[in-house]
Amino acid sequence: MQIMNAFHVFWSSPLEERTCGGNEQPNRGVNLEQKFEDYYLLTFVLSALKYKDLYPKSRLKLYGDSNVIRYLSEKGLLGCWDVFDDTILDRNIRPGVFDNSCFYSVGKFFAYREETAPCILLDVDLVLWNRIDEKTVAENALVFTHWEDVHPQTYWYGTRESLKLPKEYKLRDEWDFDVMAANTSIVCFNDRKFMEAYTDEVIRFMENNFVGGTFNIIKPELLFVEQRLIAMMAKDHGIWEKMTPMIDTVWSCAQGTFTREDPRHGPWRFYHPEEREKITHTWIAKQSIEKNVPYRRYYCGRMIEHILALCPGLETTLRQIKGLEPHFQMLDRYGTTQAMRAVGVATGSLREVTKDWKEEMPRPQKV
Repeated sequence: MQIMNAFHVFWSSPLEERTCGGNEQPNRGVNLEQKFEDYYLLTFVLSALKYKDLYPKSRLKLYGDSNVIRYLSEKGLLGCWDVFDDTILDRNIRPGVFDNSCFYSVGKFFAYREETAPCILLDVDLVLWNRIDEKTVAENALVFTHWEDVHPQTYWYGTRESLKLPKEYKLRDEWDFDVMAANTSIVCFNDRKFMEAYTDEVIRFMENNFVGGTFNIIKPELLFVEQRLIAMMAKDHGIWEKMTPMIDTVWSCAQGTFTREDPRHGPWRFYHPEEREKITHTWIAKQSIEKNVPYRRYYCGRMIEHILALCPGLETTLRQIKGLEPHFQMLDRYGTTQAMRAVGVATGSLREVTKDWKEEMPRPQKV
């Protein structure tokens, strides 16, 4: 099997919860101790450790802005990656050019330009629990997490006319707005030519495109470049038949649920921190995790247990991080997350995730 390099990308500026709005506002150094520690940091660290456990011969690289790299270095966590880069994002994400309230993932597209296919991109808010099927990778040009249905039309997946475009940018007539979208929280490119064409198109769309609006709402323009455009261009480039999901399930924004289950997998509780889920992805569950204290205890406790099972030597390092103190205190008191659940101080249930997600978003619009 050909060894594929993998990478994470973390641009911290969106954590300031503000939009550049066309004004020059460089990365001023987000306080990551306030914005990032807890479940987000634990997921990020475990994502790296687990991938290296699955693919010990692969290279895992972190692209981060200088603020991220400095933070991880100070916390003693930078060694979770094989190599890091602290220049690409700072150099390319120019002040006043990218709307970080909408295009918070812009950094990954500059990272794509530094990588060579085949390669794997992992979002920082997920954990891959099992190796990707080698035959699937070899036989396809593009492997991604799962499908998302664009019908019926909603605020998130509307018409081409509903998108805000940068000045002088035009959507191509041949792009099919009826094809399903591809969730690319994990994406494996096996076609360098297509990866380059897609990346260039995304950056053209993002540059000087200030969508604005509320920070916490996922914008249609972000979903367009991340999940719709990749599928449209795959069809246009003749590789539609060579793109396939890791989990063959379909998410419906209109219904706020999966409308088709993968028969190989069964129901997928994507927010659960357990290996049986194949992929743990905090995704649209972040707000629910933050509000549900018992579940947050369970989630963080399980993340810590997984991390220490893979790398026991990290315990002292993690215990020194202030935001993780409450979770270590709970584990010290009860011993395990299973014991925490048994006495009722933690729960593995997060039933309100869909409800919270819908409340955070604008109501679907008829278009």
